[in-house]
Amino acid sequence: MTRKASVTPRINTHTGRLLVQRMNELNLTWIELSRRSELSGEGIKLICAGRHSPTLDHVTKLAEVLEIHPNHLMAALQADKDKKDHVPEPEIPFEDMIQEIAKRENVSELLTIQEKITKRIQELTGAAATLA
Repeated sequence: MTRKASVTPRINTHTGRLLVQRMNELNLTWIELSRRSELSGEGIKLICAGRHSPTLDHVTKLAEVLEIHPNHLMAALQADKDKKDHVPEPEIPFEDMIQEIAKRENVSELLTIQEKITKRIQELTGAAATLA
């Protein structure tokens, strides 16, 4: 008996889990992600499996379709490359955080972003106080 080729790649990377998580949240299929990002389905699956390193253009296209900041995807790719157990929280410019807030409808995501902004303001305030 022969086995059919799997449509879904084996997901054992941070990058793959991030892509699949966002695809599920946005109700995207592999075919739709491929079409919208203008990347081949096979290429996307190789990225998910950690067998292909995407170009910056590919990262940008995937991030745009998945409605995430490219730094999230870059952090996952770097964690995979460094074989880390977790993905560190990426640095995202303040202006980009504001744009992310504008896109979100999920209240828990808004609260998480609000916490990040509050923490960053506290860090900046603390840094300014030590300079004074």
